[in-house]
Amino acid sequence: MTLTLMMPSWRMPGSDGRTWTSAELKGSTYVMYFYPKDQTPGCTIQACEFRDNLVRLQAAGIKVFGVSPDSLASHHKFAAKEKLTFPLLTDNDHSLATKLGVWAEKSLYGRTFPGIERTTFLIGPEGSIIGEWRKVKVAGHVAEVVSAATGLTIPPKPVPQVPPAPPLPPPGAAKPPTPSVPAAKPMSLPGVKPALTPMVKAVAKPTVVAKPTVVAKPAAPAKSTAPAKPGVVAKVVKKVVAKVAAKLTKADKPAAVAKAKASPKAKPTPKAKAKPKSKH
Repeated sequence: MTLTLMMPSWRMPGSDGRTWTSAELKGSTYVMYFYPKDQTPGCTIQACEFRDNLVRLQAAGIKVFGVSPDSLASHHKFAAKEKLTFPLLTDNDHSLATKLGVWAEKSLYGRTFPGIERTTFLIGPEGSIIGEWRKVKVAGHVAEVVSAATGLTIPPKPVPQVPPAPPLPPPGAAKPPTPSVPAAKPMSLPGVKPALTPMVKAVAKPTVVAKPTVVAKPAAPAKSTAPAKPGVVAKVVKKVVAKVAAKLTKADKPAAVAKAKASPKAKPTPKAKAKPKSKH
């Protein structure tokens, strides 16, 4: 840590609605840390760590102030979002930052520009700077400031311990029985009947397919068993014989016509002319 002499006088509005001055803080010990910008990742971590350790600092009578060139509106949003319980002061013309050598040339991706260099000061009751941290790295910084300001050591955050795995059984040993998990009982409320049981039963039953309805055929008329009369039988036989004979006659006619066409009539042989008798 590089020690300087006295803190310059200053007057700045705060996110709590008050205007703070170095004169009214005379006789008090306070921490004033300068940060580049509201709601950026590193500045958010730093502010939240001061918030979480504010009880330790207040127990030792130490106040905390954060300072940046951001507007009061920006400070209000930042403090509300992260639930910060200490004031954020606005050094909008960076006059105090310039006096303390905190406003400096910075570089990013090969480009240089003026800005706040992350720095923390511990100011004693007489207004003297009793501790300062320049070019601050966020990790572990707040714990170092709290330790220097109060003499307290902040224990590191506990690392969750993984329970050791159970020892393996020796070779050939019987495997321990697997504990049986009881089946979950359905939750029942007083005065409410379980409505799911009939539904489950209905789903569990197989669906029965209805058989097609068979239409009964009309009954055939019963045949008469009475013996036929002799005259009726003779008439039937006569009709059958006549039909058969007619069919045979029709069948023979085409055959006879075909036979006649196939054998043409023989032409008469011409008679030979008689030779004339010779007169000799």
